[in-house]
Amino acid sequence: EKISGVEPDQVPLRPVGVEADYFARIAAIDFAVRNDDGAAPTTLPECDICLVGPSRSGKTPLSIFLGYMGYKVVNVPLVPGITPPKELFEIERWRIVGLSMDPERLQAIRTERVKGLGVRRPMKDGYVDLAKIYAELDEVGQTMKQLRCPVIDTTGMALEESASRILDIVEERARIHRGKLRRVPNINSELNHH
Repeated sequence: EKISGVEPDQVPLRPVGVEADYFARIAAIDFAVRNDDGAAPTTLPECDICLVGPSRSGKTPLSIFLGYMGYKVVNVPLVPGITPPKELFEIERWRIVGLSMDPERLQAIRTERVKGLGVRRPMKDGYVDLAKIYAELDEVGQTMKQLRCPVIDTTGMALEESASRILDIVEERARIHRGKLRRVPNINSELNHH
């Protein structure tokens, strides 16, 4: 009290740092984890934001970070040869943002991922083959065009910067389409995205 100048509340056993928004954040993070990689397509209508893109383009970390900010985020991988879930085409388009990345950077990230998994021989599916990555990005781009979603390039972009751009895009598209991105009290001011 002498140092801070603030009188103690004298509330025993109160959890430290639990504000009104704490449970909203935890619920949003839990939602993002449960819906990682399109795990539960039937929950797509419940999301605030839906991220789509190729493997290793930053969907999961962005989903968790936006969850920390209080947004319910689903991420759906777009994989060549695999039809995305029909629910993806049924949600409001303004909620969807596509992620892309420079092919060579994507190759480097995937190569590290494969090494981290202990794979020693080249993968036959072309996951790290640059020519196949270019073709994959072309096909993924076509799916994003079908979804009519904006696409941001996450190459070299900090997580916070990507999240800020996503929020700006979704809020603007919601406004244009007369939708409304759900606001979580006391959270949205933390990420100054304007």
